[in-house]
Order: sequence, then C-alpha cells, then structure tokens
Amino acid sequence: MLAGPWFATTPLKDRPAAWVALATAAAAGLGIAAGAQTGAVAVTWLLAPASMAVAIVRPAWGLIAALALAYGLPFAVVPVRLGTRPPILELTLAAAVLAIVVRWVIFGRRFPLPGAGWTWAVAGVLAWWALAVVVALRFGTGVEQVQYASKLMLAVAAFVLAFVLAANRALAHRAAAVIAVAGAGQSLLATVMLMTREEALPFFSALESAGYPDAGTALRYLSDQTTLRAIGTLVDPNILGASLAIGVVIAVGLAARAGGRARYAWLAVALLILPGLAFSLSRGAWLAAAAGLLILIWRHNRRWALLLIGVGTIATAFAPVEALEHLRSGLFARDESAALRLDEFAEAYRVIGAAPVFGVGFPAEPPAAFFVGVSNSFLWTAEHIGLPGMSLSLGLALAATIAGLRNAGRSRLAPVFAAAAVTTLVAGLVDHHFASVPHMAILQWSLLGLAAGALRGD
Repeated sequence: MLAGPWFATTPLKDRPAAWVALATAAAAGLGIAAGAQTGAVAVTWLLAPASMAVAIVRPAWGLIAALALAYGLPFAVVPVRLGTRPPILELTLAAAVLAIVVRWVIFGRRFPLPGAGWTWAVAGVLAWWALAVVVALRFGTGVEQVQYASKLMLAVAAFVLAFVLAANRALAHRAAAVIAVAGAGQSLLATVMLMTREEALPFFSALESAGYPDAGTALRYLSDQTTLRAIGTLVDPNILGASLAIGVVIAVGLAARAGGRARYAWLAVALLILPGLAFSLSRGAWLAAAAGLLILIWRHNRRWALLLIGVGTIATAFAPVEALEHLRSGLFARDESAALRLDEFAEAYRVIGAAPVFGVGFPAEPPAAFFVGVSNSFLWTAEHIGLPGMSLSLGLALAATIAGLRNAGRSRLAPVFAAAAVTTLVAGLVDHHFASVPHMAILQWSLLGLAAGALRGD
C-alpha cells in the first residue's frame, strides 16, 4: 500500500484511540437520535457523527462514505447550525481532508501525494479557482457565494484522496462496489416512489427536516406537465439519471472483470439500476450511459461495439418507441427544454466573452446584462472561473480519463473508472450538475482520481 495504515486500513484492534473515537461518535449519535422529533432528523444525527468519525480515523473510508451519501442522502444537512448547516456529505469529505492535513503538517505522518504531474495539475486547478473567486469579488461575491465556491474546490481536492485510495486495489474495488450497489438501491427507491406518485409526498415532507427542499417541488414532470419523472432522494431527475448512468457502467465493468457467480451478481445489480435510469427520462443520462457502456464493450469486442452503435443509431432515428421519440426530440431540439438549451449556449458565449479570463465568479446578484447559467458543465465553469480555469479543469479530467483507458499499468479497475468518468463528461455536455452541484462534482472528481490512481495499484 502506498499510504500509511492510518489512511486506509480497516483493522482497529491495535489502535484503541480509533475505537474510542468511533464508539464515542456512535454513542453520541444514538443518544441524540433517540430524542429526535422526526425520523429524518434521527437519521442525520446517526450519520453525521459516524461518517465524520470514520473520515477522521480513516480518511480513505471517509471518501467511500461520501460516495455512499452521494447516492443516498446527498442533501441531508448536519442537524445543528454551525453558522450554516452544511450537508453531511461535504462535511465528511472536509473531515477527511482536514485529518490528512493535521496528521501530515503537525504530526509528520506520511501521506504520498500523486506523482508530480498530477499534483501540479490539481494545484493549478485549485489555484485558479481561488484566484478567480478573489478577482470576481468586484461583482459582489458574498460570504455564501465564497462558501459555495469552496465546496466546489473541495470537490477538486477529492481527486487526490481518490487517487491515493485507488492504489489499494481492495479499497478501489470497495469504492466501485459501493457506487454500484448504492445506485441499485436508489433506482429501486426512485421507481417505487414514482409508482406511488402523490402517496410519496409524506416521505418527501419528512425529508424537509433533514434539509431537503419543500415537498411541493418533489413531483417533477416533463414540459408536458403530465409525464412524471423519477427523482428518488436525489431531488432532480437529471441528477438521478446521471448518478445511475455512472452506477450501471461500474456494475457492468465489475461484472466483466469478475467470474462465476460474482459476474451474475453484478449483472443483476446493473439490471436493478436500469428502471430508475429509464424512469428519470434524462436524455443526457441515457446518452452518457450508452457512451460508458460502449467503451467497456469496445475494450472486449470491437465488432460488437460497432454493431451496437449501428443498431442503436438506426433505432434512435426510426423506431416508433415513445422513449426514443423523447430522445429524438431532444437531439433535434424539437421540444421546449431542448430549444432552451440552445438559447443558453448562445447566452453563455456572451457571458464568457465579457469575462473570458476569470469569469464572473459567484455574484450574490447576477449581472443585469447577462443570464448566468447554462446546461453544459464546461461552459458553466468557463462562465464562473474563465476559460483558463475551464481549460485546466478539462485538461486534468481528460488526462485522467485517457490514462485510465490506456491502462498502461494493466489495472483491472482503471478502465472501469475511466469509462464511468467518460459518462460524467458526456452528461456534462448537456447539463451542468457535474460542475455546479457540489456532491456531483465530488463524484466526478473522485472517479477521475480513481481512474488515474488505480494504475498504481499494489
């Protein structure tokens, strides 16, 4: 293992202090949860201390816990106000980063950074983010907006944790398994909630006490206002779709590298993810999942991949299937939401042209002359931190993805994580969530770090 045992190992019998920390956190959470007024608050009291204690004691497992939360309750906040009420997921990742910094700087515990090239690339992205935020103060960036930008910078830092975690093959496999299994669970939950329709509203109301949006916004429809879309506990159908697209790609990738009963088990997990992905009605997620799966198939049999591309293209263009008609209407901008994206792209070029170097930052009040916001992760990033910042971020993302796909280290997991990273990049072409939603950005940067770091697996 490349990192010291304090970073990743699971045995605690030789570390009584770790046991004391975990037991104290669990006892505190259980005690307070017992007196909580609602079940949702009780769950947050259990999750918050437990996940943060795990992150402090074993930072690698803190990252895995954050990935699990991204698929379960990404918007659940800490049950007490600490000036603000940050989501448990982000606080867990911050605790892992802080634990590493404290051990490294104060106690001199070894933490091996990625190679010089990767380290400088991540440092460059973070430095440009910080510089762009400072420069953009002229647009009226407030405290809340700086906090928001800090969350997105924390997501970039997840690349480093994931890179080092992936050097341990067992932990890398566990991270992949958590994403796939949690995706299957979220798919089943989203499907059941979709089928129950208005009967699911009490569930959404209960989540409000945990920091979720008002239950009145829980039922999400297509632009026709009649076709209901699945959201699960991920709030937005496009976020659900993109998350499940990643899950199905990883599940299929794990099936491809497994044998015997394990292969069938992972294929079953992939099949369980499909209903939620389909019912999200997220066209970008469908295309992203197809791209990731085609990459996996291409690596094993190029003829099958080419055949599937041909059949899929013909079916998408001509098959009289309602779901494919929904996809066609998006590809040819024949519906309101797809046409709106074209308008957003045109406006994004105006915004970027006005502030091409450092972007407009994160102003409390958007500039009156512009509409800031576009359904494209790369344009969204360029709007906020400028073209150089977007170029640095995209360059790092492409380098990690290509390294994982080339797989010079003959890792069995690197191509799987890289295919999942491709899924996020394709989804980012038609949506902004992987750039603008902190937990989705954490998920993307973690996959990129896992793809590059798995090449160094021990």
